[in-house]
Amino acid sequence: MKKIRTITFHASYNFGSNLQAYALQEYIKQIFKKNNEKVDYKIINLRTKKQREIYNYRTDSTGVKKYLKSILFGHKLKIREKKFEEFINTKLDITNKMYDSINKLEDEDVADYYISGSDQLWNANALDFSWAYFLDFVQSGKKISYSASFGAKDLILDKKSEERLMALISKYDYLSVREEKSYNRVNKYLPDKECNINVDPTILLTKEEWTNRLLKDQKKIDSEYILFYTLRMNKDRVRLVKELSKTLKLPVVVLNPACMYDILGGFIRKYDSGPIEFLNYIKNSKLVVSSSFHGTLFSILFNKPFYSIDGIKDFRIATLLKKTGLEDRSISINDSIRRKLDNLSNINFNKVNKVFEMERRKSEDYLIKALDIK
Repeated sequence: MKKIRTITFHASYNFGSNLQAYALQEYIKQIFKKNNEKVDYKIINLRTKKQREIYNYRTDSTGVKKYLKSILFGHKLKIREKKFEEFINTKLDITNKMYDSINKLEDEDVADYYISGSDQLWNANALDFSWAYFLDFVQSGKKISYSASFGAKDLILDKKSEERLMALISKYDYLSVREEKSYNRVNKYLPDKECNINVDPTILLTKEEWTNRLLKDQKKIDSEYILFYTLRMNKDRVRLVKELSKTLKLPVVVLNPACMYDILGGFIRKYDSGPIEFLNYIKNSKLVVSSSFHGTLFSILFNKPFYSIDGIKDFRIATLLKKTGLEDRSISINDSIRRKLDNLSNINFNKVNKVFEMERRKSEDYLIKALDIK
């Protein structure tokens, strides 16, 4: 039996982070089962103090915005937190020990293979970044990355951090990143190191697999609506979505609290949603408008009409849109809404689905080779 330990952003209260961790877990277990091999697969339960602080909505958390959220939406946010924790503890195969930091693993977590999973795992500018995401604690065993990302924008580091980052990457036995910009960064400093570009783990499961695994018990939402999903709300994005809503005569559902923008926006607030509800709202929507990578990705995966706000300016989203030939789904505040809506449902999803299937085969080949599956 092969022993695998993966490190990733699995415990943040972020829909995409949770779901990509789940997808990689399920896909790797699926590959082993298909090849009649057994595997002991677990996600290293790294939950740093900083990460826990970031996702704490309660009144004792710092910052005026967090305080207001806890006062205005505390009940719903408590339910939301419970749903995230339930997903993390019941849907993810996590280690028994929760690590605040990692210098040395517990004996039961010492493995044959270690994977740096996907998401913005290598974004050293992230508030909850840890060098552990580069597997700096591993003493023996193969080091593998799968679809790791340096983030949406240029990563600015001092010389010492840059050197440390590249030294750690050079020790990987197999390298895989998620987008062209991340590939270019590796190639610039380690031109002789082989590096693959592989799709985000969430693509590895088909829309049917997502539905059958997680959505069977979810009620179908009969009413029509626009799902507006963004991690950074601002007045321009609100104005854009309001115009779409007015033109299409559809209400807007939002899942993330943003205080005054939500209160004044007239949106339907579903702040008590967890990762599974997030999928269900995308699956049943009339239109998805998102500035989020995973919001865009799941819209494509579920074959839903969508617009990605300034998607072409985001390294991660731009790679996804180019790969699927959907660059025209990027929208900005300066675009003509009526002209965009003329092509609302004009998406060749048959072509897109074929691209995704090809990428699944490519990723399977990479993982079989990296994990020595016969």
